Amino acid sequence: MQSREELIDHWADIAATVFHAEDEISDEWFPKLRKAKELPGDERRKLAEDYLRAIAAEIVGHSKD
Repeated sequence: MQSREELIDHWADIAATVFHAEDEISDEWFPKLRKAKELPGDERRKLAEDYLRAIAAEIVGHSKD
């Protein structure tokens, strides 16, 4: 079992990976996200799902095999 500190380190690494991926896609996605508040709720949720998938795709696309 991992200690609390090991778990914190693990999740900090995950967060850093997500932030890096977000930075890599920000030029394309930030303008879309800024406009999201003008969208109806269902479209806003769809945009959020697409954004999360774009972050995940960026991470997977740059992960080591």
